Amino acid sequence: DHCNSSYGRRRPFIWLLSLGVLLALFIIPHADVLAANLSWGSTRRNQALQVGLLILGVGLLDFCGQVCFTPLEALLSDLYRERDDCGQAFAMFSFMVSLGGCVGYLLPALDWNGGLLSFYLGGQAECLFSLLILIFVVSVLVTMKVSEEPSSTLEPGPSEPGRCFPRSCCYLFQCKLRALKSGPLMCLLRTCWSMTPAIYRSYCHVPRVMRQLCLAQLCSWMGVMSFMLFYTDFVGEGLYEGVPSAAPGSALRQRYDE
Repeated sequence: DHCNSSYGRRRPFIWLLSLGVLLALFIIPHADVLAANLSWGSTRRNQALQVGLLILGVGLLDFCGQVCFTPLEALLSDLYRERDDCGQAFAMFSFMVSLGGCVGYLLPALDWNGGLLSFYLGGQAECLFSLLILIFVVSVLVTMKVSEEPSSTLEPGPSEPGRCFPRSCCYLFQCKLRALKSGPLMCLLRTCWSMTPAIYRSYCHVPRVMRQLCLAQLCSWMGVMSFMLFYTDFVGEGLYEGVPSAAPGSALRQRYDE
């Protein structure tokens, strides 16, 4: 809310978080290639680095995608202040989020291996992530083009008679420094720096029962996700008799991928 960037209060955060999503969409399908280039021939280091890059990509994708909802909802509240318009805007927002979820579940269900696009891009995963990147970039550009956020910068007033600003190097340096301070990256860093003590103080004043509930929710979600991973491996290996470590394209690997 206190961001004074020339791009608006919400857009710098949306852009930076969208950049994190794009980075994650690039890291996840190319983790093996990145690990091979960064491991310098060591097999053990290659495997560890590949797992670490996958964890980094998935965590970055989930974090940036979830956190980006907050400035998007705040941007809608800024654009549509009337009650009816705000209700319609958030209804369309919910519809688009649901539609994106449907598209996200539909794309991996299709077989892209036989298509021409998959042949040029190098396989199912590369084709799928390339389509996701294209859809995401188009969505971000359309969102930034359509929405006109109210400017929070002050308009320059009329100049006083007999007063002029010198076009000196010092004045130009001050202008550049002011523009740097109002940039999106500096605005984000300054906001995070000011929020950290407030978050820590609020955490210290959280009741003990709330901490126990947060810990219980964390453990329950970890248990559910571990069970889902175990169930997926159980079905792939036990029911379909596949081998996840088999060579890509082999019969054992295809049975597991089913």
